[in-house]
Amino acid sequence: MDVLIQKLNGDTFTLGSAGIIVHDFNVGGLEIETAYEDIDGLHGRFNMGSVYRKRTISVPVSFIAGELSEFPLHRDKLFNIVTDLDGFYIREMRRPKRLQYEFRDTTSETGGLILDENNNETSYDTPQTWNEMSSGKRYKVRLSNVINVTQTNKKGNAELEFETIELPFAESVNTTLSLHGNSTYQASKDWSNGMGLLSDSNAYNYLFDANSNIEFYYPGNIANDQSNMDKIIEFEFKSNADTFEFSINDIQIEVKNVGFKVGDKLVFDGQNILNNNHSVLQASNYTQPEIKVGWNKIDIKDSVSVKTKIDLRCYYK
Repeated sequence: MDVLIQKLNGDTFTLGSAGIIVHDFNVGGLEIETAYEDIDGLHGRFNMGSVYRKRTISVPVSFIAGELSEFPLHRDKLFNIVTDLDGFYIREMRRPKRLQYEFRDTTSETGGLILDENNNETSYDTPQTWNEMSSGKRYKVRLSNVINVTQTNKKGNAELEFETIELPFAESVNTTLSLHGNSTYQASKDWSNGMGLLSDSNAYNYLFDANSNIEFYYPGNIANDQSNMDKIIEFEFKSNADTFEFSINDIQIEVKNVGFKVGDKLVFDGQNILNNNHSVLQASNYTQPEIKVGWNKIDIKDSVSVKTKIDLRCYYK
């Protein structure tokens, strides 16, 4: 197995490419933080709500130096790769099948032939498999422990403990716009089983050229409802309008007295509300779209004609 590391500047590499052997990728569950309040004279306590706070990921690794004198070089290379104040993304990689030798009975009447995956006799070994992405999810993490490398002759062993930063969730590598009109998404390693995908690729529509029946599917199992979650909803105006109002899942959003022109692009991006890259936040009712798990619906008010684009990152427990 292996771990893919993607730095925030875009540099991407695996631990294996640096000569580091990965033995496991242990993802811990979400840490839940709950607030309670005691009331004098009443039994029990009141539940004031819970939030997901963080999660940890442990990765036991080792390396083998060519010579005893090279041990510090490999140790320092490990430090350089995983010690980063800004954090980085990590992805889990595994082999589809166990790496092993092919055993044959060369003394029997089979002549050393074996059966392939189609149940046909063959003299060729079963192809060995390489590490590949185990899912289309990634984690944004920072190293949380002090690495202690233990040495046994030329071999070094260490335990890397990562902690999520910002959000505690796994997130999709790609966004929903990559699913739009993509009938081959199931062959991609960036979308995989366990990510809430529907079998009908026609359900993945995230570009709309109408004002009614704007319904779209969000595959994540954590709602995309915070300003620090990646989501972009864009409206391109096909007609002039002084004010633009819409609702998404019964949340009312207004941007008034802006004077939108044909071709203008109104974008909701995190905490920002932009018209042609200029902030119109003060002209709004300071409300941002919230995306729920499953199907979502947008209703455009007052028959304003727009094109709608929805691009979401998906989040998972």
